[in-house]
Amino acid sequence: MNDTTQVIVLSQMDYKENDALIKVFSYDYGLMTFLAKGIRKINSKNRSICMPYSISEFMFNYHESSQIQSLLQGQIIQSHHKIHEDLTKSGTASLCVELVESLIHDESENDILIEHFEFTKFLLEQIEEKSKMNAILAFMLSSYMNYYGISPHVDSCVLCDSTKINSISIEEGGLICNECQAEIHSPIYTVEFLKEFRLSQRINRENFENYVNYKDVSNELILLLVKFLEYHTGVTLKSWEFIRKWSIMV
Repeated sequence: MNDTTQVIVLSQMDYKENDALIKVFSYDYGLMTFLAKGIRKINSKNRSICMPYSISEFMFNYHESSQIQSLLQGQIIQSHHKIHEDLTKSGTASLCVELVESLIHDESENDILIEHFEFTKFLLEQIEEKSKMNAILAFMLSSYMNYYGISPHVDSCVLCDSTKINSISIEEGGLICNECQAEIHSPIYTVEFLKEFRLSQRINRENFENYVNYKDVSNELILLLVKFLEYHTGVTLKSWEFIRKWSIMV
């Protein structure tokens, strides 16, 4: 009996001569890997539905004991073709799927998986349609820090609760006041950047449009958020190196 599931295609890896292994985030099953036979042939009927970052519906015969499912056929829901035409968009989308894959790798709770599925769809839609990638990156990185439970403390000094802030410490996990900065020698930032850092931790889906249209997000903020996330999760973001090397961002 044929099974169907809506998927977000995360990656595609060559396998044998004309085949490929397709890693996806399934709405119904979480992370899955499909064998797509003949997918590398130009005239393959399944070629478009297996492109990374596309939203597709896959048809297959589910085998619970198998780590790899065989793709039969499917249909495209959203191709996100603009992402493939722009290096900055491609890099941002690559970071998006890397983050969600790392976060849900061992997740089995269905409600949580569905929440992340819908959020990933939302992010890819924003990457596809919008031009301000730094704003999307700031929202994405801050959201995943929240999911990981490592959001920086931005209400006061993380060490003493003072509100006389002039610094940020990645190691300590948030804002640092004048006196504590003199002791730990954390980097001093401008008032404007401290405001930008605070604001990045207030973004949600409800105010995201206002944030995108507010003003340009600095490269300095994105770099700090990446360092913060990597330090507190121990995850090295491979896609970040692609962004730094090939895009116009940091």
